[in-house]
Amino acid sequence: MTTGTPGTLATAQSVGDCTDPALRYIGCDDWLSKAPSSGDDYKGTVVVIDDPLSVDQWKSIEATYSSGVRGDIIKYVYGVDTFYYNGIRYSYAKTMGAKGVDSLSGVSDSTLGNTGQVHGYRVTGILASVVRNVNVIFVSIYADDLTRSDTIWRYLYNNINTYNIVGITMSWFVVKNAADGVRQAIRDISKEGIFISASAGNEGANISKSVLFPQSLPEVYTIGSIDHENRGKWVTEPYLHYDSDYYSVKGKYSGFSQDARDNPSRCSDASKYPFCSNYGNSRNGTSALDFVMPGYGIPYPYGVGAARVWRYGVGTSFSEPYFAAAVLIAHYAYNLGYFAESGRYARPGRAVIYQILLHESSRSTFATRYGYGYLDVFDVYNYAYSVGVAAGFTGGSLNSVIV
Repeated sequence: MTTGTPGTLATAQSVGDCTDPALRYIGCDDWLSKAPSSGDDYKGTVVVIDDPLSVDQWKSIEATYSSGVRGDIIKYVYGVDTFYYNGIRYSYAKTMGAKGVDSLSGVSDSTLGNTGQVHGYRVTGILASVVRNVNVIFVSIYADDLTRSDTIWRYLYNNINTYNIVGITMSWFVVKNAADGVRQAIRDISKEGIFISASAGNEGANISKSVLFPQSLPEVYTIGSIDHENRGKWVTEPYLHYDSDYYSVKGKYSGFSQDARDNPSRCSDASKYPFCSNYGNSRNGTSALDFVMPGYGIPYPYGVGAARVWRYGVGTSFSEPYFAAAVLIAHYAYNLGYFAESGRYARPGRAVIYQILLHESSRSTFATRYGYGYLDVFDVYNYAYSVGVAAGFTGGSLNSVIV
């Protein structure tokens, strides 16, 4: 029986114990027994760049729901300020927030930049549904022009070690080339070992040659969607019957369902059936797609405070935080393995994380609509731990040690 029909409610218990079909499909139910109780134990922080949060959304993320599903906004970037000294223009990121539950006394939605947006709240909630208590640096996409100004990118670069930044996750794109300063800042961040990823989009289009920011940058890994269960409906032609693959086909690219074949023009609207993930040719420079994760019928937080429930939605925006969770889990498990062997922790770096993900991906070869496939986070945990043990034994020349 399918349970993830978009628009319907998921149960808090199924999210809390990771038995929801989407969460179980990526191995979250097995992973939970290994998950740490503190966000600090991950030895890393995830940067979420998305629509701004409201005060109530921020509070709701930091509140504990259903078996510890929560996140910690340790820093919120809401703007950029500029000043002049000796005729020279300087700019810096405006931030607020700290570790632990923030009171947000005197803070307004307008200060945070929220005018009714919910996307960033949903993405962060999905991330926290897999990696409980995750430390998050949240960047409002309206804090600055992220394609033209490097101020916030430089803020992130300068604080990599301060906050142990592991990954940057983005579930949006703009049709625009990045300025040279932005490209260089992102290149510098990547060189420091930070894993940067972004969702592919929902138009059912080949975006390999598209000028999309940030997906077209070679430092950014692009994540598409697959379906994790069959989801059909009753149809009348040529006779009354239940078509099990009408909306969704388990393990297939989101867009191969019968409904997608019948109504391809609707693929551009992820709020309606059918849902079609973007795709790409190969991983060479600006070509898109690297991995996929479930994106059709994903439980996300809906409502805030006492009214918060879990509702099913669709979109590569919801695949991306599952992938970001896998990156953090790989980093965490590697740290555990490295410590078990050497008595100290280490940062594996982007190249090592990528090899771990490739090793545990569902495909051994690249495919246009699947990249290298999807990830089981429990398998990622186990393999990353073994890689960490081996690196700890040899000294791990590719690792910069975190004291």
